[in-house]
Parts: sequence; structure tokens; C-alpha cells
Amino acid sequence: MDSPDLLQFIDDTQVEPPKEITKDGTTEVNPEFVAWRKMDRLALNWIMAMVTKAVLGQIMRTKTAYDAWSTLEKSY
Repeated sequence: MDSPDLLQFIDDTQVEPPKEITKDGTTEVNPEFVAWRKMDRLALNWIMAMVTKAVLGQIMRTKTAYDAWSTLEKSY
């Protein structure tokens, strides 16, 4: 993975922001979470695309790129 923008999602330096924020007394979706989720999904899909079918079975149920990467690190 060459992109520094994506690397931070697998080494856990890009921490997941809260899903919701309260603004003017109203709870709403946090735009920072939406942006984080989009990039994390990109990193997760990249990881899944680069592994064999046998290895994919080990990370299919992971929720984040960091979870998938950690699972692979423990296995290999």
C-alpha cells in the first residue's frame, strides 16, 4: 500500500471519529465520521482485493481496515 492517506487506516493512526455529534442541541451525523468511513472502506477493500480467497475468508467479517490488517498480522 503506497498511499500515505490509506496507510494511516491500517496502522491505526487515523482514529475513528464519533459517528454523531451534537450541534445546537441537535444530534446529527458527524461529517468527519463520514469522510473517515469512506477512506477506511477504500483501504479495507484494497486489502481484500489483494489477498487470496483462502486468506479473504479470515478477514471477511472485519469491520475496519485496521481490524483486517491486525488479523493478517497475527496470522502471518
